[in-house]
Amino acid sequence: MTDNDSAHILGFSDEVICWGMRRTGWEHMTTLIRFLNDKSAATAVEYGLLASLISVGMLVGLGAFSDSLLAVFQTITTAMTGAGGA
Repeated sequence: MTDNDSAHILGFSDEVICWGMRRTGWEHMTTLIRFLNDKSAATAVEYGLLASLISVGMLVGLGAFSDSLLAVFQTITTAMTGAGGA
């Protein structure tokens, strides 16, 4: 059995035009395997997930901080209003 015969059995013998180039099914498989083995995209996704987790943490923390800050300003406003009326 030759490579051509095994290609016919697996259905990869016909040429396919991909991005203006003629490629065989085997070339598509090697491109797919190379893409799946590439780890640089996984690192970028991990950094994106890490950045989103930090952002969510900051939003939650700033929400709690803003409530405390509002209470402080409310206390100052009340004290100033009471001092001016006396």
